[in-house]
Amino acid sequence: MLRKVEASAHIRAPHKLVYAVLTEYDAYRDWSPDVTDSQVFASEGEVSIVELVSPPLAKGKLILEFVESPDSWLFFNQVDRLREDGLAGRWDFEPADDGDGVVVKGTLSSRGSFLRFGVRRQLRAVLERALAALTTRCAVLAAAGLAGGVGERRKILEITRIGEGFELTLDGERFSLGPVGGAEAR
Repeated sequence: MLRKVEASAHIRAPHKLVYAVLTEYDAYRDWSPDVTDSQVFASEGEVSIVELVSPPLAKGKLILEFVESPDSWLFFNQVDRLREDGLAGRWDFEPADDGDGVVVKGTLSSRGSFLRFGVRRQLRAVLERALAALTTRCAVLAAAGLAGGVGERRKILEITRIGEGFELTLDGERFSLGPVGGAEAR
């Protein structure tokens, strides 16, 4: 049985920045609340094999194949299980109607016995938390003027919420940022 959920977020940051954050797989552990470890095993062209540890999704490690299309989508599929029994997902990108940023639509699905009870609710919660964290990370990086600096692997050491804004420490420098947008579930 296929279990599938979708959610979307309007991210007020350049498409290039959003895409860079989502394809910097080694950094998922730094921003995604449900990923405790991430490591790229192999990468060639638009295909990467990544190991993730995500306790809400699996007891052990997940080996995912990511296939990239920089202009419009990012697809991932669990490859350490049979195709009919695993996790898959996708990020789709569209320009925002108001011209400010990008709308990111996330899809997560599981098939077979991979996840059992409360699967849709669990998948939706993981997806919504990921979109909220992605929105925050991109807004903070965009506000700090780092749209082109994500690939340079500058390390955000600390992000602290202050009222409706944030304060971050980046390579020893402190930045204060105003309010940022949030995720919107469908």
